[in-house]
Amino acid sequence: MNDTVWCESQFTKSKDVCTGYGCQQLQSIFISSFGSTCDDKEYNRKADVNKDGVINSEDYTKIWGNSRNETWCSWQRSNSTNPCA
Repeated sequence: MNDTVWCESQFTKSKDVCTGYGCQQLQSIFISSFGSTCDDKEYNRKADVNKDGVINSEDYTKIWGNSRNETWCSWQRSNSTNPCA
């Protein structure tokens, strides 16, 4: 089930409630892992969009700059590249 279908299944309102859901999810991941590095338990590689091992303002700029680009957000959330490996 994709994120849009899941989101729509959770709400009885219009589909507009779910617009940008993938980006909101990515932003939430970023917020909970901001300031972390590969060695921290809070680190989440999905929020490390530039894959430098640190979740910082560079990632923030890219995430919020693409906050209306659902395709980009979905790709970032599914990107399995692990800079800490």
